[in-house]
Amino acid sequence: MAPMGPGTYGSQMGRPPKKKKPMARKPEEQKRNLLQQQSQVRQLKLNMQKMPPAVQKRLKAAMRKKK
Repeated sequence: MAPMGPGTYGSQMGRPPKKKKPMARKPEEQKRNLLQQQSQVRQLKLNMQKMPPAVQKRLKAAMRKKK
């Protein structure tokens, strides 16, 4: 059998530690976040109606770009 020194194939030495996967979010939390985002978009659209047309155009372009 071949020696398993550092830097050889199959060696565990010098290998970076495995990253832990983040825990999956609960469905309730995901749903709440989605609703919150939707309400923010609704509020922004209502506020946009009070703005001048040039500003509305710029904001719409930015929102499209963000998606």
